[in-house]
Amino acid sequence: MAIASGILLPLVMIFGIFIALTNTNLKDPSLLFPIFSDGYAPAMKGSIYVLSGLLEIYLIVLIQPYSEGKIKLHHIIVLGLIFAGLMLGPLSASIMEFGPEESVFLRYPAYEQWRILSIGEFITHLDFFALYQWLSGALIRISLFMFLLATLLVNNRRYDYRQSLKILVPLFIVFFCLVQINVDTYEFYHFLFKVFFPLTVILFIVQTIISAIMIRFLK
Repeated sequence: MAIASGILLPLVMIFGIFIALTNTNLKDPSLLFPIFSDGYAPAMKGSIYVLSGLLEIYLIVLIQPYSEGKIKLHHIIVLGLIFAGLMLGPLSASIMEFGPEESVFLRYPAYEQWRILSIGEFITHLDFFALYQWLSGALIRISLFMFLLATLLVNNRRYDYRQSLKILVPLFIVFFCLVQINVDTYEFYHFLFKVFFPLTVILFIVQTIISAIMIRFLK
C-alpha cells in the first residue's frame, strides 16, 4: 500500500499543479473576495466540509506502530500542508473559474475544471484525469481503512503489516454486497452533507482531545 501510494500520490499532485497552471487564464481572483461578505456563519459552516478530510491526519497516530521510523511533528505538519493544498486548491479554483453562485451547484468541481481545460485547438475534455485522481484517492483510502479495520478485528499484539486473508476476504465480500444496494444519489449526498461530514469533524476533534489528555496524564 505504501509503495502504491508513493507512486500514485506524486502523479495526483502533478496533475493538480498542471490543471491549476493551464486554467490560469480562466480564473478571476477577485471572485474570492470579500470572504466574509455574508458574515462569519457561512464561512464557518463551509469549513466543516472543506476541512473534514484534513482531520483524518489523526489516522497517522493509528499507523504509528507499523511505521519503521518514528513519526515526528514536522512530518505531520508537512502532511497537513499537502492535504490543505489538495483541498483548498480545487475549492478556490472552482470559485475563481465559475464564480461563487455557480460553484454552489457543482457536485464535482474538480471534474468540471478538467472539462473546461483545452490545450491548443484540438486537445480538449481531459476529464479522464479527474477520474484517475479520484480512483487513486479511493484506492489509498480504502486500502488504509481495510488495513486498520482488519487490525482492529484481529487481536494480534505483533505489529505486522501483513493481514490475514481470513479477515480481508470476508470484509471485501461484505463491502461488495453493501455497494450493490440501490441508494438514491440525492439521498446519499444528503446523508453525507447533513450527517457524515459533521459527525466526522466532531469525532476526530473529540478523539484528538481525548488522546492529548491521555498522553498528558500517562507521562
